[in-house]
Amino acid sequence: MEKERPPGRARWRFSKEFKAGAVALVLDGDRPVAHVARDLGIGATSLGNWVRPGPHRPRRQAGVGHG
Repeated sequence: MEKERPPGRARWRFSKEFKAGAVALVLDGDRPVAHVARDLGIGATSLGNWVRPGPHRPRRQAGVGHG
């Protein structure tokens, strides 16, 4: 997985592979977003936005899966 901060830019850029791997760690594991984010050295809000259901991914049923 790759993350880099381009010179002269204030924001981090994350590769699609890094994002996919981070999301997989949350969805396939049993740890909360905040713990995975801390281990990867990224913000929990960023990771939460990547994991959050959107038009491309259906919602999980409430009370099922990761809590």
